[in-house]
Amino acid sequence: MSFWRRLFGKEEKRAFGLRDPDGWVPLMGWGTNAGITVTPETALTHPAVLGAVRLVAELTASLPLVVYERTDSGRRRAEDHPIYALMHEVPNPLMTPFTFKETVATSLLLYGNAYVLVQWGDTGIPVALWPLHPSKVQVEMPAGGPIIYQVTGANGQRTPYSPDDILHVPLLALDGIIGRSPVQLAREAIGAALAAEEHASGYFANAARPSGVLKTAGILTPEAAKRLRESWQAAYGHGKAGTAVLEDGIEFQPISGNAQESQLIESRQFAMRTIAAALRIPPHMLDPTARGTYANVETQSLEFLTFSLQPFLTRIEEAFTLKLFLPGERNRYFVEFLTDGLLRTDTRTRYMAYQIAIQSGFMTANEARQKENLPPLPEPPQNNPVRAIGVLETRADKKQIILARHKPQIEAIARRVIAREREDILAIVGKALGRRDIGQAETAIAEYYKQSGWIGNEFTPAFRELAAESNKEAASEVNASAWKDDELDNYIKGHAEAYAAKHAGISLATIQPALRLGAEAAILEALESILSDMEATRPGKIAALEVANIGNDAALETYRKAGITRITWQANASACEFCKRLSGKTVGIGEPFVNVGESIPGPAGDMSRKLTARQPRIRPPIHLGCECTLIPVRD
Repeated sequence: MSFWRRLFGKEEKRAFGLRDPDGWVPLMGWGTNAGITVTPETALTHPAVLGAVRLVAELTASLPLVVYERTDSGRRRAEDHPIYALMHEVPNPLMTPFTFKETVATSLLLYGNAYVLVQWGDTGIPVALWPLHPSKVQVEMPAGGPIIYQVTGANGQRTPYSPDDILHVPLLALDGIIGRSPVQLAREAIGAALAAEEHASGYFANAARPSGVLKTAGILTPEAAKRLRESWQAAYGHGKAGTAVLEDGIEFQPISGNAQESQLIESRQFAMRTIAAALRIPPHMLDPTARGTYANVETQSLEFLTFSLQPFLTRIEEAFTLKLFLPGERNRYFVEFLTDGLLRTDTRTRYMAYQIAIQSGFMTANEARQKENLPPLPEPPQNNPVRAIGVLETRADKKQIILARHKPQIEAIARRVIAREREDILAIVGKALGRRDIGQAETAIAEYYKQSGWIGNEFTPAFRELAAESNKEAASEVNASAWKDDELDNYIKGHAEAYAAKHAGISLATIQPALRLGAEAAILEALESILSDMEATRPGKIAALEVANIGNDAALETYRKAGITRITWQANASACEFCKRLSGKTVGIGEPFVNVGESIPGPAGDMSRKLTARQPRIRPPIHLGCECTLIPVRD
């Protein structure tokens, strides 16, 4: 037993505070090779550290910290629990919830430890939470005894507290108890960055001129040298930006590098990015000069929320749950940050997601409205269509569910295809630029897109599955037989070939302008931006359009073969004004619902927002995002 005690046991008394040499470090700072002493306070004087700390702390503070109760059906907000008001409304009489959470997060980021004094009420329930400055808290761990938190008050007196009274959140704790300061761990990067800032300040304070020496072929007496130096410094020295006039035989020779030679700008940018890496912040969030397209900035932001912020939030959530609830309550209650607001997409994407969720039966309209902070709708009459195993009973809704079910698969294929295009195009351009022949690159890319059969081959299996299901549903409407395999294969072959040609044409037209910019750097930068945008935006558009195209075209072809002569346009409840104007319109099969050049008025009949058809529309979709379907008319 003594062996394990010697190996893993703690010292007789381990203290971290102002009486211990290590306890002075957060105040006195850590030395660095750059000659700069780094403390949490001095670290905040660098824009990158200040920006990173504010970003994480303020983002954390802006998120509601909610108390939940586990129930048989999931969970609910425990608004009747006393801790709910403490987390969500008034943590203590002097602080708002935002200020309280910001203080906790800032302490954690700068000192590696956040301490909160829990003020207990007479009933054993916390009535207030008081954040403590980490430099005022000393942690003592006597051998064989409980941890003691020594807190230095405003009067300088130290008061001991037990672990029950102190809510302690450590960061990067090697022993699971005492956290380590990110500022300390990244002190060399921060010290170098502060040194670069000092150098920049000194450089500009000297009117952006390097220091140097005055040379003369003659010999100056000490008095003459002193007078020359003093007169020069008075006229052209620190902060002076005048024009120097040198006498005969005197020459000024710089002895320090200029901003370009010392790479002043580059070193400052590098410092910002090293600090961003240490604090796990995407570079574009701290350095406005960091290159990033809309696509990769969006991806980096999502990665920041997932890989950087979420672990930080979880650390706080678990500490609060452990400390604020009784042991018997922890299986029932817990606290959690509400992060839905950080993951919100644009309005259109959210509404489309809600529509799919409602139609698929795993969300109600009122649940979707609650996520948008809207009041619930009144309960629908009992004679409205009801859900049966998660599916609405109407034919139109069944068709929309079929389309929605296939959309993710087609979008995934589109991402794979465009990723391959990106790799192939960059390889072609790189090879051409190596030969200094950009014209050859344009020719090779045009030839590449002529061989578009592989694109159709990639999409064919998913297109076939969608067409088969749409055909089966349409056939059941008109009491017809579903297509046989050879019929389905012939149908999909033509559709896949047509789509591949269309896809290749759009890609080529999108890429070609970048190849005509002339300068290699401009070509590569434009291509990188274009290809990144293609990867970010086209898969979703492809999925939305092709799901609607194949689903409705397969249904239309099924009706035609079954002898149906008329069809009706059917819009769903959340359709746009254009689709609603077409909803219910009946035409002969093969006849256009909208002719070439015909315009559909915008909302409230506004013709300034009209939609004009560029080609005859014999079936949906009429625009990107259109989820309308067709209904056969029985004569």
